[in-house]
Amino acid sequence: MQLNVQKAQRNQSMEVCKLIASFFVVFIHAPFPLPWGPMVDCLATFAVPMFFMITGYFNYGADCAALKRRTVHIVKLLVIGTMVHILYACVVTELEGGSTIAYLRAAIPDPDEVVRWIVLHIHPYAGHLWYLNATIAVYLCFWGYTRFFGEKQVNYRGFYTLCLNLFVICFLFAVVEPAMDNEFPALSCRNGWFFGLPMFGIGLFLREHQQQIADAFRPTTGKLLAVIFGGAAFSLLQWYAVGIGLIPFGMLIMVPALMLLMASHPSVPVRRKWAVGVVNSCGALSTWIYIFHLMVCLAYDQYVKPVLAAARPELEHWLFPLVVLGVSFALAVCAVWVQSCVKRIFGKKR
Repeated sequence: MQLNVQKAQRNQSMEVCKLIASFFVVFIHAPFPLPWGPMVDCLATFAVPMFFMITGYFNYGADCAALKRRTVHIVKLLVIGTMVHILYACVVTELEGGSTIAYLRAAIPDPDEVVRWIVLHIHPYAGHLWYLNATIAVYLCFWGYTRFFGEKQVNYRGFYTLCLNLFVICFLFAVVEPAMDNEFPALSCRNGWFFGLPMFGIGLFLREHQQQIADAFRPTTGKLLAVIFGGAAFSLLQWYAVGIGLIPFGMLIMVPALMLLMASHPSVPVRRKWAVGVVNSCGALSTWIYIFHLMVCLAYDQYVKPVLAAARPELEHWLFPLVVLGVSFALAVCAVWVQSCVKRIFGKKR
């Protein structure tokens, strides 16, 4: 199979897959009832490593200026995500008769929270924003490595070695140890160092060597689909038999195969202009769904769940994830629309 080796440009398959992955992220924090909830949660573990791999894939060959620009973009998203949750907390505080000033004073991070934020990428206000913290750390490490080479062509061999060593630690403590029923906290590896950098490095490696991989292993579409479904099935088996840690073993096979499949089929078969626009906006929608969904979960628990539980208790557990996803998606559409309007306005001024 001929893989499409091309300069960094929009891969529609990856855009759509990021949107689908964001749905699974929602279902992690807004789970379906038993027994489906834990099964969906297991399958959803593909999302975050795939996001990191896609980031690495599209940063192959990036110079320091591009990396700086992309890091600033992630920092802006982190600030927006943080402000969204602080604003929501302020609104809830006022609705419940509390003091916003008192809340904001109490919300100032303690020194230990600041250290965990920087070192372990644990966000002090919204736990799911750890991914943005980790991505910033990954970008800074990759920027430093790229900057080291100056004007010379970057040799990624040393970076791959670093990522491999970190992956070994993550594999041991977040994949193997949980399968042995040991009590080492797998979430200790849920940060940019032990999880973000290895997955980023895999994406970078797949981009650099995708044609060599194609020539050596001839991964046809059928073979890749078989690996993807096989990895998902083994992940479910591990969940059922012994439990999973940060990521099940099958996902370490499934996600790289999914990356190769999307790299070999970069286009989605849509031709109408509006459909192409929808596909191209899937990546941005996934980002905003990620930012908004935990706030929607909190609002649902506080204001919607009591009403639905009283009216239709047999349906409330099923409606929970669907309502959160629907509202998050609607907010994401609004955010993308506002974003496009702002770009047009500033584009005209320039």
